[in-house]
Amino acid sequence: MRRWMLLAGCIVSLAGGCATPRQSPEQALRANAAPAWSSEARPDHFVVSISPARQTLQLAGSTGLLLGASISALSNAKHRRAMEEVLNAFDAGKVFDERIQAALNEALGPQAKRTAPFDEGDNIKERNEAFAARCRDLRKAGHDWVLDLKTTYGLFGTQGRLVAAIEGTLYETRNGRKHWRGRIAAASDPILASDKPGDPTKPFGFKVSSKLSAEEDAVTRWTKDQGAAFRGVYEAVTSGAAEALVQELRLKTSAKGAYWLGRQAMQDKDFERAAALFAQAYQLDPSIIEAEDGRAVALAGMGDLAGAAALAEQTLQADPKDAAAHYNLAWWYAVKMDAAEKAKPHYEAALGKGLPRCKDIEKKIGKDR
Repeated sequence: MRRWMLLAGCIVSLAGGCATPRQSPEQALRANAAPAWSSEARPDHFVVSISPARQTLQLAGSTGLLLGASISALSNAKHRRAMEEVLNAFDAGKVFDERIQAALNEALGPQAKRTAPFDEGDNIKERNEAFAARCRDLRKAGHDWVLDLKTTYGLFGTQGRLVAAIEGTLYETRNGRKHWRGRIAAASDPILASDKPGDPTKPFGFKVSSKLSAEEDAVTRWTKDQGAAFRGVYEAVTSGAAEALVQELRLKTSAKGAYWLGRQAMQDKDFERAAALFAQAYQLDPSIIEAEDGRAVALAGMGDLAGAAALAEQTLQADPKDAAAHYNLAWWYAVKMDAAEKAKPHYEAALGKGLPRCKDIEKKIGKDR
């Protein structure tokens, strides 16, 4: 107990001798010969949380076991069986874990050692004592720093966005001080100008399309062809979240990491940073046309509608099939610029390429629904 009191004193007394200046994640992790890291899923299952009633259906990993309350709009057995069949043949938790491990191993090398996640417990006193003991044990094993990661993955919002999120905290084991904390949430679907920034794992983090309901496309779009689309997109968002994490830690720079970190900046309403990250992603890999879509939406978020529309028009010259660019131009022209005639062809093109209908755009252009 005395050891823990001394440790606690080091943490809270920043002006004392125990305190150390905060270090960047890169400084901390690269300076230590063997940094430790842990990862655990919280909750420890694939989550489906798409009901406007805020009820949740939870599917446990690859077992397909129903764990939570049924969603009112998904109460029929057809949709339940469909999701169970997809997850029975696909261990979502294992895939996400492997993507994180691969990204950290590449960024830090084999000297980075995986350790067990911290069991926080319910009692504050016991939790503090356990944390102090863990720091001592890690220190004895040669780990000056430990990066603890928590993951969440599943379908969220009434549109059924597929999301892979990582929350991380970097601790110094000598005194238990926290030097960095961050969160990355990689969400599927294009970056649309009509979306509201916010956490995609929250029930209403995005604007709801007028023609998409929980009992329709939100789940069935992921179960078609035995879940082929689901597996491909899940691979993209999990690897994207992992690459964004190592770039946020300043351990590695990549086009994929910059793109997904840009999307996180959009969620945080940091449009200037998002624009810079999207520009970096496109410069590193011009095939990521979605980065230009994101940069245009970021410019609009900064108040530069003219620049946003010009960039989207330029993007369409390079790729006329870019559905997001068409949709975003329709939104800006119709809703923000009162130019319905310019919006119509872009809106029709976006619908033709599978993007959802938008009542706000249709109200402006007078389209029959």
